[in-house]
Order: sequence, then structure tokens, then C-alpha cells
Amino acid sequence: LAELMKLRQLGSVEQYQENFNTLFTELELPVSYGINCFISGLKGEIQTVVRMFNPQTLHHVYCLAKLQEATLASIARKTTPSLGDKVGIQGQDQKIKLDEGLCEWCDEHYFPGHKCKKIGPSVVVTEEEETMRLDFGVENHPAVDAPQVFEESPEVNSGLCVQEEAS
Repeated sequence: LAELMKLRQLGSVEQYQENFNTLFTELELPVSYGINCFISGLKGEIQTVVRMFNPQTLHHVYCLAKLQEATLASIARKTTPSLGDKVGIQGQDQKIKLDEGLCEWCDEHYFPGHKCKKIGPSVVVTEEEETMRLDFGVENHPAVDAPQVFEESPEVNSGLCVQEEAS
């Protein structure tokens, strides 16, 4: 009984389960005692989740423990994005652009309130959407009445548009 109470998960849940079953089957103890004993020996990050489900059979305890172990392993395998995935410039190139007074994103002159013309979300309103706006009773709203022209540029093909006010 002392060995069973001292048993702790050091490796995988499967290894711990095998060791636990070997000791538990030699003793004639109630299943509820075995459940509590098994859960108590699990690693902390597994133990908490298994206990939360209040399992009533050893089989259920084993399944929950293995499921949580697999979940934790899956989370650990997820990788963080590499620095190469970042958009923009870093280090010496960034310093050169700032020294020259250029925007690091679009290479145009940078000033307070600068907005890049080539980068950022753009909205294109189609005739169908304009008709839908009018159908919803907003035809006298100033934002709807202001005509807007979208200049077609190379960015259009990549999904970006430059918006200009009509004169």
C-alpha cells in the first residue's frame, strides 16, 4: 500500500498506468480509492484537468489522463513565428530609412500623420453594395452621397486599392 501511495508519474501516462495497475491489482482496495490514488500521482498539469471531470471508473481516469497528455504535447509542438515572417525592416536598414526621413513601409517621405498609400486595408464599394445602402434608407447620409473614385493601380491585382476623393 505504501508503494502505491508513493507512486508518481515520471514518464508517460501509459508507463505510469502500467506501474499503477501492477501495484493496484495486488491489493484488494475499493475502486474509488484507486481513482484518487492514481489521480494524486499524476503530473500537476494533467492531474488538475482529470480531477475536474470527477471520473467514476479507473478506465475513465486513464482515458482522461491520456487525452490531457496528448493535448499538452500538441500545444508544446506548436511553433512560434520566425523573425523572417515579420513585415517591415529591422536593424541597419531601418536606421538608414529613418535618417533619410523615409517611411519604413512605403519609402515615401515620413511626417507626423503620414499614411502609407500602398499598404493597409482598402474597401471597394460595388454597384450592388451601393444599391443595398440606398435600399436601407441611408440615401441622404453625407457619407453615402460623397462620390468616391478608386484609382486602379498595380496594387489592385494584389488586393490593395488607393482611394482618392473625386473633385
